[in-house]
Amino acid sequence: MPEPINVELKVFKQVGLWFLPYQPTDPEVLNTDYNDNKLNAALRHSFDYEKPGKDIWILHIDIEINVIPFAKIKVRTSFQVSCTREILFRPDILDSINKIAIQGAEKGFFELCKIHNIATNFPKILNQEEYLENIREGVINQYNYRIKNKPNIPKNNEGAIHLTTGKKTLLLTQGTFIILDNVLHVNKLFDLTNNQKVFHDIIPEPIYYTIKLICMELTEKKISLKFLHAVLFQICLDCALQLLLDRHAQTLQPAIIKAGLTTEVQKNFIEFGSSTLRQFRKDYKTCGAKIKDLEIKYDWNSLIK
Repeated sequence: MPEPINVELKVFKQVGLWFLPYQPTDPEVLNTDYNDNKLNAALRHSFDYEKPGKDIWILHIDIEINVIPFAKIKVRTSFQVSCTREILFRPDILDSINKIAIQGAEKGFFELCKIHNIATNFPKILNQEEYLENIREGVINQYNYRIKNKPNIPKNNEGAIHLTTGKKTLLLTQGTFIILDNVLHVNKLFDLTNNQKVFHDIIPEPIYYTIKLICMELTEKKISLKFLHAVLFQICLDCALQLLLDRHAQTLQPAIIKAGLTTEVQKNFIEFGSSTLRQFRKDYKTCGAKIKDLEIKYDWNSLIK
């Protein structure tokens, strides 16, 4: 008789990353023949992880469900799993985890469709069994890629950012992600497909969400961004500042003002964000840290369309 597998698994957070209803004039709707007998649905997935201790894993499974002409949604389900790496990446364990993530995304889809008065005439979107092998292989491939390309992080974690709750730090974090979410996911005046590609080629999508969700916790408690997240957050901040200071600023205005970034608040964000970015980089230079990602000068106003 085989020995029992010892796995402790719990879902500790499930959060909707975004929800976008389709409009009749959207190109995706106009270019798709909707058939009541055949649902036009697709699934995408991504994965991030943290390793807080020996044989302790935090897995973030992001499931995106796209149903034309209704809406699309992305939901993150976060798991804490206690087991060895060999057990975690067994097909049956990963499939159990991914089933929960898919079910959470489907549930969120129907709940938000109801809230937005989007009538759906179908009780289920996906046959999850069709996707499990693909998601499982994706998780394993992404994990192996991350291990292979793991950055050289100082053992003392020097370069991490520690932020306490305050008016300026909240403006710094929330302002950054209000602007970035606009050009990446929300504001259809931008070329969202292009922007997601160019931005996530630099900051992988699941890691972007991890950084964002950590920063959003600043409303309740002090936070720490570890070395890699701290470096990538600075790239996020630099992108937001460039967009607000150049030719995309006018296109951003209606949406970000509605989100609370009034003209006066924008001035404060630019002033505090710019000085903070200079201080971060000065600190790295002082301690002799040479960080390749921060040496690259990205022209975000050209990259973002």
